[in-house]
Amino acid sequence: LPAGLIFENDSVVVVPNHTVNVTFSDPNDGTQPVTIIFDFGTFTNGEIINITFNATIADIPENYHRRIIGPNLAELTWNDNDGNPHNDSDVSGNVSVIRLPRLNLTDSVRKTAEPANILPGGFVDYTVSITNLGFAPAFNITVADVLPQYVTYIGNSTFVNGLPGPNPDNISAGPNGTTVITWTNLILQINASETVVVRYAGYLAPEAPYGKDLINTVTVTSYEDEEGTVYPGASAESSFEVLTPVPVLSGPGLLILAGLLAVIATSQLRRKRKQR
Repeated sequence: LPAGLIFENDSVVVVPNHTVNVTFSDPNDGTQPVTIIFDFGTFTNGEIINITFNATIADIPENYHRRIIGPNLAELTWNDNDGNPHNDSDVSGNVSVIRLPRLNLTDSVRKTAEPANILPGGFVDYTVSITNLGFAPAFNITVADVLPQYVTYIGNSTFVNGLPGPNPDNISAGPNGTTVITWTNLILQINASETVVVRYAGYLAPEAPYGKDLINTVTVTSYEDEEGTVYPGASAESSFEVLTPVPVLSGPGLLILAGLLAVIATSQLRRKRKQR
């Protein structure tokens, strides 16, 4: 294998099944070419053996985006019945390395709303986690959230990785009473395998209907790779339920309730005395 590839020993498949001893050189980490030897012993005349195996593109600096890894050379050597040596060889095609950021996978964006139950006139805290699951940095990440009806964004509540962040640069009316808030280039860069956490808050209007689930969706609307190519990102949902208030008695109400309980208790005692 040429440098840049890692031999996956566990992936070797021989069809039809045949005893084979597999050895390979070190280091097998993509930094150096790897020599793989398949020793089959004796073949019967006319027997055809197919060998397949996988090689992984190494995550090393040398494997930059669009790098071309050269062909893989396979050489066959054998002896005939008279002990005469023979050989043959062939080469594969090239491998083109693709290193891109990935903010568009299912697990790239996660979202939560806390608490799960909120009284009208209360507040909701949204948390968005954005993870770059690719092999290159992502740049100029734009985020949009469709706040549900009855929820409004609270100014100056945005935090990025625990630090104060900007307010949305665009707030507009969406369908069915929703509000679309957009942060253009909210995050300038997310490195490969890095997660950035964005938090912001909303206010729940007093007229929000009791028992209603309010669902909203956040989307990484766009991000760029190192060459400035723009890609759409993933989305995630969160929700909370509008809590039904529990009636609370005022001072006079408590006095009235206490009086009623006292009357009921006195009446019960009188009935018991009459029964005796």
